[in-house]
Amino acid sequence: MDHINADLRFTGTRMSISANSAKLYNADLSRVSAVIPDLFAPEEILNVSGEASGNLADFIHFTNTSPIASKIDNLTIGATATGSAKLGLNLKLPLRHLDLSTLAGILAFNDNTITPVKPLPQLNRVRGKLSFTGTGISAKNISLQLLGGPASLS
Repeated sequence: MDHINADLRFTGTRMSISANSAKLYNADLSRVSAVIPDLFAPEEILNVSGEASGNLADFIHFTNTSPIASKIDNLTIGATATGSAKLGLNLKLPLRHLDLSTLAGILAFNDNTITPVKPLPQLNRVRGKLSFTGTGISAKNISLQLLGGPASLS
């Protein structure tokens, strides 16, 4: 992460970081918040949330190089994409037990082309939102072109 414009605050035992803007893999980050509610709690929790906009290919790169990849069974390894997208992400990170971390997010497609790993076919004109957590993926009203014809995922 670079080009960070952020405020760091300590209030009692609470630590918070609020970033109005930053860059990660060429994606523009906004409304980023990182909070440890109690620095002296026996089990410190780091809550991170934020939004990103940029090339879908950059989001795939981020996913493939982060712990998120294993949480989605490496679904995006080898995939390529074109077009822009928006991401909203929430993470809950128990700092002494990172294996218990949780995540939730929404990825909004904006007329993207996605080429998954073969033998899956290329997806064209992908539009809509994909919700995900560490335990599943949900599609609502995603429209696309598949094998030359219209298709939808719900």
